[in-house]
Amino acid sequence: MAETETPIRLLLVEDDQVDRQALQRHFASSGQAYELTCAVNGAEAREKLGTGDHDVVLLDYQLGDATGLELLPLAGDIPAIFITGMGNEEVAVKAIQMGAYDYIVKDGKRHYLTVLPLIIRNVLSRKAFERSLQESQRQLRTLMGNLPGMAYRSQPGTSKLEFASDGAFALTGYTAAELTSDSFKAERLVPEDFAAMRRESQVAVAAQQPFQITYRIRHRNGEERWVLDQGAGVFGEDGALLGLEGLVVDISDRVHAERGLQRARDEAQAATRLKDKFVSLVAHDLRAPISTVKTMAELIGSEPGSPLNATQQALQNATVERCDAILHMIDELLKVSRLQTGNIRLHQRYFGPEPIRQVARHLHPLARRKGIALETRLPKDFRIFADLTLYSEVVQNLISNALKFCGAGDRVELIVPEGKPTTLAVRDTGPGVQPEFIPNLFRHDVKTSLRGSDGETGFGFGLPLCQDILVAHRGRIWLESTPGQGTTFFVELPTERPRVLLVEGEQIEQDELTALLRHLGYEALTVENAESGLAMAQREHPHLVIAAAPVTAESAEAYLHSLRNEGPASQVPLVLVLDQEQRTLRDELFRLGAEDFLMRPVDETQLSLLLRTHLG
Repeated sequence: MAETETPIRLLLVEDDQVDRQALQRHFASSGQAYELTCAVNGAEAREKLGTGDHDVVLLDYQLGDATGLELLPLAGDIPAIFITGMGNEEVAVKAIQMGAYDYIVKDGKRHYLTVLPLIIRNVLSRKAFERSLQESQRQLRTLMGNLPGMAYRSQPGTSKLEFASDGAFALTGYTAAELTSDSFKAERLVPEDFAAMRRESQVAVAAQQPFQITYRIRHRNGEERWVLDQGAGVFGEDGALLGLEGLVVDISDRVHAERGLQRARDEAQAATRLKDKFVSLVAHDLRAPISTVKTMAELIGSEPGSPLNATQQALQNATVERCDAILHMIDELLKVSRLQTGNIRLHQRYFGPEPIRQVARHLHPLARRKGIALETRLPKDFRIFADLTLYSEVVQNLISNALKFCGAGDRVELIVPEGKPTTLAVRDTGPGVQPEFIPNLFRHDVKTSLRGSDGETGFGFGLPLCQDILVAHRGRIWLESTPGQGTTFFVELPTERPRVLLVEGEQIEQDELTALLRHLGYEALTVENAESGLAMAQREHPHLVIAAAPVTAESAEAYLHSLRNEGPASQVPLVLVLDQEQRTLRDELFRLGAEDFLMRPVDETQLSLLLRTHLG
């Protein structure tokens, strides 16, 4: 016997001394680990069964003061093996019916002793399996009880439930027993949506796919509830459908919240449309009379030999300036309104530093007048993908703001921060921004405009407008400022690797151009014809289209129209690749929408120059 082997604890209830001693000798000499306790009558058996310190009970039928059948219920959870004499098989069968795990019949030559250890091992294995099964069932009941809904199994081809978890009552008002009874029909639970729910589940099961179905159920109290049914078919080895299993959860709160959110969204959109219409109408009604006042004031001041004295001339100049300011405010209001309502469509393209330098050059006269140094220090390879008009609006606003608050001797710089290739920073040495103002600078509903260093005023629309423009570009704007030391505004755009759509049917030409594009650092998307090019453009949104030109002018119009079809490619620069003999088509192709040309054979120098022209 191994030292680590745990002995099997046996309780032997046997009043016959000869049989008892025979069993004791057999267990002692078996070579297996047994710990044997004996009881010689019913009273002693009752006492020892009460302790529960046994793995198996060996129970004789005739005990003098009791029978084994009378003692069997006292074994409780301990597996019992019933021992009977010859001819007592009926008693053994009754013992099995009462809960005994097995029985063995005594024979005169005591051959039963040889079989008994095997029966004991089988009984213990069965008991261990039962305990494992009970634990699994306990865990399953715990899981089912904590599920946020009702787990179920239904019969194939019917609405009859074979199983429903305890969550059924909270979900439906019916107990699991009621739902699985033969008299209950699912149509009672799903009166309105039963046909649609059944149809959707059958389609999924036929394809052997799981399903997710949303439908309404009728609670026992008459209340309508929305549920999500997630399930799947269960199939046998032969592919036959055995049933449906799934989980039904109450999603009424989510459905009502989504509907409430949709109503709120619809109301907000309606209010936004009304506001946009109101802003447009007011702006239109204001613009005309203000423009008239401005024109009349300018005419008065421009008359040769004007009789206006110095005071009147100052008033006339102030009138023109105020009219300009109000017209500018109207334009800003309209831009904000269009951006917020999505009525401005971005026309994004790649460009380098030159357009930004151009914006700064326009503001140099103002900087010189105030004695401020305005410098643009952008690297030659600076390149961003944006709507040039709107991005220029952001740059102009930020430079104007910096000049507004800076004074003589200050400096304003446009730089690209290290490690941020798509970020532009406008840095100044002005008075800085007080910390309490910063959270509200980009809000439309809070007026944060202050007087500039020369008393300049504003309407507070500039920075909120910049924020809206950056959001439309999926970018962001923020600032860092130290009072008394200056402010830096950062404008960051997403990094975009240039994608070139190559429409070329000749495989050799396609491979050569693809290799050149990748060598120059561009992503190449290749297709063989215009139809495939449109599909690719819908998916990938290229920044430039390079396409083989049609052979004749007659085929050019339909070809370019297909490439210029409404969609992502309609605003993308279109470059056509021409053979030398197609030079005569250039004017016609320009008229039809081509923006540039490449001549075969295309080399790296020609392609690189064209890409810099159109992609920055």
